[in-house]
Amino acid sequence: MATSIPLCGAYELQHIRKPSIVWCTDCEEGLCSECQNYHSVSKPSRNHNTLSINEYQELPSDVQQITQNCGKHDEKKAFTYYGLNIVKVFNIGGSKDFEVKKPPYVFDVAYIIEDNTLVVTSGDSERLGITIINIQNKNIKQEIPVDSYCYGIAVKDIQLICSAAGIQLIDPYNNATNEIVCEQLPKYCYVAHFGDKMYHTNNKTESVICYEQQGTVQWTFKNKSVLKNPCGISVDNDGNVYVVGNTSNNVVVISPDGKQHKKLLTASDGLSKPYSLDFCRSTNRLLVANRGYKAMVLL
Repeated sequence: MATSIPLCGAYELQHIRKPSIVWCTDCEEGLCSECQNYHSVSKPSRNHNTLSINEYQELPSDVQQITQNCGKHDEKKAFTYYGLNIVKVFNIGGSKDFEVKKPPYVFDVAYIIEDNTLVVTSGDSERLGITIINIQNKNIKQEIPVDSYCYGIAVKDIQLICSAAGIQLIDPYNNATNEIVCEQLPKYCYVAHFGDKMYHTNNKTESVICYEQQGTVQWTFKNKSVLKNPCGISVDNDGNVYVVGNTSNNVVVISPDGKQHKKLLTASDGLSKPYSLDFCRSTNRLLVANRGYKAMVLL
């Protein structure tokens, strides 16, 4: 049984500790009274199921750990074509479903499950912004203005974690931005998250950094003999961190505490200047994309 009261997830990401009064089983996080009011009327979450915190704490721990991810709905893959300014979406068998061309560059892409949309960053395009694409209508739904270049992006619940002039938390529904990591970061870095942790690749220092969601560094992995020019990053269901080494031409997996690692894939597995990857937690499959070549499901 749970004994401590979960904190409000939205406020905790803003470095504010505020106890929850309800638990959303769809968002898989707690909500304070203020966030509950917004959550209950917001279009993406108004039909979500919630429990009082007391009811949630009475659930067995194994039930609390059940998530909403389902492999049956993981039927499409989205890719960005940076030089062509195109986002292409493919069906599970590899046939193209649709594509969207947009004026700015397209660097990274992530999925917002709550409203079935893709969110796309613009890299170092002169036209700064984040684009939201409606998958059902196959068109651009919204443009979010930003004040700096945006590269890697991840989605936590209904908020965006973006590698920009630091690591930023962006609300796509009101464009509110909160700086989580304030240090200046290089171009072309990627982000990922798992639980209450965030992960970031830094191609300038050739390192992988794990942060708490308040921005405190938990560990740093750096080993140039193993990993060079780290780019794409993803995390599996056990908290193991998968990282692409673009120059080292490999995929390295790092343990949840950052203390152990091993080379998982190399050129002999078909890698050729790999640039991004994604670990699908519902199917336990790893997708790796080579730069300007092809993408492969390798595990």
